[in-house]
Amino acid sequence: ISFGSLQAYEVTNEAGASVKVSLYGATIYSYSDSNGRERLFLSDKAVTDGSKPIRGGVPLVFPKFGDGQGKYPELPSHGFARRSLWTFQGESKTGEASESAFLNPDGTVTFF
Repeated sequence: ISFGSLQAYEVTNEAGASVKVSLYGATIYSYSDSNGRERLFLSDKAVTDGSKPIRGGVPLVFPKFGDGQGKYPELPSHGFARRSLWTFQGESKTGEASESAFLNPDGTVTFF
């Protein structure tokens, strides 16, 4: 699927609940319950062209919170992960449970 001009991925379980994840930043930008009701905040000001992190949803913040202070002053605010392009690697479903794997820019795998 697409989210603005960004590539995204959607997982829906057997009960009808769904989650949508942008491959830019691996940000969960939507979660709808089995009644179709949206449960996450996404700002009207969210930019969906990859020029900056998505405003709202559940961002992947790594390796730090905050601006250029502290242990990693050379990194951008809230780290590099939410500004990286991830790739979808696969999905596994067991009953109502679902797990999706995304390849990190450094070649490691993260599961949601």
